Order: sequence, then C-alpha cells, then structure tokens
Amino acid sequence: MKTLFTTIVFLFLTSIIVSCGSTQDATKNKLVDQNNSLEKENAALKKENLELKAEINVLRQSLPKPVEKVDPNGGIASQVSANATSMYLEEDLHHFGEVKGGEKLQHVFKFKNTGNYPLTIKAVKTSCGCTVTKWNKSPIAIGETGEIGVLFDTTDKSGEQRQTITVQANTSPVNTQLTILATVR
Repeated sequence: MKTLFTTIVFLFLTSIIVSCGSTQDATKNKLVDQNNSLEKENAALKKENLELKAEINVLRQSLPKPVEKVDPNGGIASQVSANATSMYLEEDLHHFGEVKGGEKLQHVFKFKNTGNYPLTIKAVKTSCGCTVTKWNKSPIAIGETGEIGVLFDTTDKSGEQRQTITVQANTSPVNTQLTILATVR
C-alpha cells in the first residue's frame, strides 16, 4: 500500500513538473513571438522616420533662404540672394559603425540641384587631414545630380570619431555641412 501511495504521489508531482515545463515553453514562445513582432514594428518605424526626414529635408531646402548683407547704415539686412540655388542631399550624416583602426573608409554623399540655377561647388573643406574629398568641379545643371566622395583614414584613431565636411557652393546658405561617424576599435 505504501508503494502504491508513493507511486501515485510521484506520478502526481511528475505531471505538475511536466505541466510547468510546458507552461514555461509556451510563455517563452509567446515572448519570442512578441519580440519578433516588436522588431518588425521597430524596423517599419525606422523606415518611416527616414522617409519623413527626407520629406522634411526636401521641404526645408525648397524654402527661400536668407542671406545676410551688411546694411550701409551699419545694421544687417536679411534677404534672399537672387543667384543662389539649392541642393537636396540624400543624407548629410553617414555612420560607418564599428571599424578596425587603420581602415580607409569610403562613402559617397549624393545630391540633386533643386534650385533655379546651375550649382557650382566652390570648395569642400574637412575638419581633419585624415579625411579627403573628391567632387566634380563642373557646374551641376538644374535637376541633375552630383556626388561628393569622402575617404576617411582611421590610422592612429581610436574610439568615437566625428569628422565634418563643409561644402561651399552657390547655395543659400553658402555652407552645407556633412558629417561622418565611426567607432574605431
């Protein structure tokens, strides 16, 4: 009788343990599914955010931009330059992510002349000698596209890196800033 009672108790406890394991597996699967769903939603929101940023950039660049001129009376008069054009950048920031020291990183910033005059880049200046740029010196016709190539040498660099590229053109404002980021390990 004692053996029968022990067997029944053992079977009862075993069924409870198995039941708990099944519940844990079901809960784990549910959490994994929720996590996957949230990751998909996050990716969709990131994409929508990028699209909205691009739309805002187009709208921002289509507005007339003031140019400051010194007033003969000593003040500053703000007006829109009659010969200024505008450019739309696909992006003004590029993050290379985590890279090894000594790598030479390349990126191309693409833009479009969205103004009413040919766009001429007068100069492209970098914040560090470790960054080199290349661009077409010929005017970019209205509605046409152009590129500014950037080469960033990570030799002797460590940690978070932020390099700026200032594009001087016949735009209003004259200077447009581009930024590259990298984490050098």
